[in-house]
Amino acid sequence: MSAYSKLVILGKYTLDEKETDKILVPELYQAAVAEWLVAREV
Repeated sequence: MSAYSKLVILGKYTLDEKETDKILVPELYQAAVAEWLVAREV
């Protein structure tokens, strides 16, 4: 599990630019994190 995926699950980071109360996952990692989350149906 990538660190960013875990942080998204915990609600600290987000893939959605509209969520201003959370930190956005760096663009370089967004695709990989999204794929990981979809593959695990999180």
